[in-house]
Amino acid sequence: MTPGAFISKWRASELKKSSASQEHFNDLCPLLAEPTPPEAYPAGEWYCFERGMRKNTGGRRLPTRLRPQPGSERQSPLTHRYS
Repeated sequence: MTPGAFISKWRASELKKSSASQEHFNDLCPLLAEPTPPEAYPAGEWYCFERGMRKNTGGRRLPTRLRPQPGSERQSPLTHRYS
């Protein structure tokens, strides 16, 4: 694919990012003289799309809220004290 053909194809695309990301990446690789993930590692060992991950160790979940609870005098570390 030539750079002009790549631009024409993707400029006209109305696909959502999630629908087009893999095809876009696979079209871009040859333009950069790089192999696509399936060409480089057909088994998908480490260069692949959407490889699953597993949490192997424990630990606490991150808090969903960074603001202090109502009535708490402690300020969030993200609050600018001089505003």
